[in-house]
Amino acid sequence: MSLARPVNTPQRITDVVHAQLRDAVLNRELRAGEPLSVPSLARRLKVSRSPVREAVLQLVADGLATNEPRRGAVVSVVNDAELLALYDIREVLEGLAARLAAQRMSDAVHLRMETALARQRDGVRRRDARIYWESDLDFHGALYDAAAVPRLRRLLEGLADQMRLSLSFLLVDPNLPGHGLKEHEAVLAALANGDAARAEHLMRRHLRKSRDRVAATLKRLAQGRAGPAGSSERVRSGSARSRSRAR
Repeated sequence: MSLARPVNTPQRITDVVHAQLRDAVLNRELRAGEPLSVPSLARRLKVSRSPVREAVLQLVADGLATNEPRRGAVVSVVNDAELLALYDIREVLEGLAARLAAQRMSDAVHLRMETALARQRDGVRRRDARIYWESDLDFHGALYDAAAVPRLRRLLEGLADQMRLSLSFLLVDPNLPGHGLKEHEAVLAALANGDAARAEHLMRRHLRKSRDRVAATLKRLAQGRAGPAGSSERVRSGSARSRSRAR
């Protein structure tokens, strides 16, 4: 949702402002390192400063913003080492989610995951990264629902959001989605069979392999950059790169 659109909703204003700011960060309308000025954002959204201030504090709690001395809140910059660490954390937590999901899978959730994989196959066939990554979010979101632990879901969604801050600037190898699709298919087969141990193992392996592929891509990017290595350069030159990568 664009920040050019004023808030006009019966929902709690702080929640709506938080959702708009979160979308603006993840869609790069608010870029990594950009200050989150409460007065400026309040004017753009045509609301008072109080809900904006609360929403910015929530972004900090989400890991999408950080408080910096003398600058206040700014959109988070996730460097390469932090990105890979997020994969390590997510591997453990999402493995647990897969174990729980295998024990609690419903026909409705299974259908959602099958539908997501069908869209992924279409994205791979058409080499359409947007379709692939949107369906990837649907697949993992359905898994979180099947695990049926709201706190675990919030943790995993927060990790995924933080990862997207960095991954949106990567030139991802076009073959990577094909690898991820095959791994997702194996996970879903284990979930459908109710094999909790195998579902956990396959999900953890999927995240580990994803981490390794991203690490290899980061290494290639670092070797190909003429300037100083580091995520900050990716941020500055991000407008010239692919904008639709998620994980």
